Amino acid sequence: MAEGGDYFTCDGEVIFGQPVTLEAVRKWLTPTKYAPPGFTTWEYGEQIEAFLRVRVAMSMYAGRLGVNTAAKSRELEDRVTVLFPPWGDEKVTLGVWSSFAIAAGTRHQAEDKAFLQWLVTVDRLLCYNMIVPGHMDPPLPAVQAMAVEYDSP
Repeated sequence: MAEGGDYFTCDGEVIFGQPVTLEAVRKWLTPTKYAPPGFTTWEYGEQIEAFLRVRVAMSMYAGRLGVNTAAKSRELEDRVTVLFPPWGDEKVTLGVWSSFAIAAGTRHQAEDKAFLQWLVTVDRLLCYNMIVPGHMDPPLPAVQAMAVEYDSP
């Protein structure tokens, strides 16, 4: 859990130690009694396959789940939706980042930095985010708007 640093409000404020987070975790535990044995150790592919084979009723991988449903289980497409769990006044979600780093011993640090700056420009960032539509929340408002309008099967 990264020492409690994985739980945030929708505004990005760390909220792990707050009562609302404990409430969300307790509510998350409620449906787990209906889950298959061992589900807590599944990696994302196992979660997706369990959903596509109708072994579970929900999964937390909306983007990858959508792409895999379209590719492997088209009969489910009109029977599923994406929603935010309605758990209390404060919406709590799991935040995960993609990070870039340049090692201190790298010979071409200036070039590496220039490449990363190019990579995270609006157009490139949109392409990166649309590798699996819906899987990542675009970090820039401009990219968010473009992702909503992006034409993708």
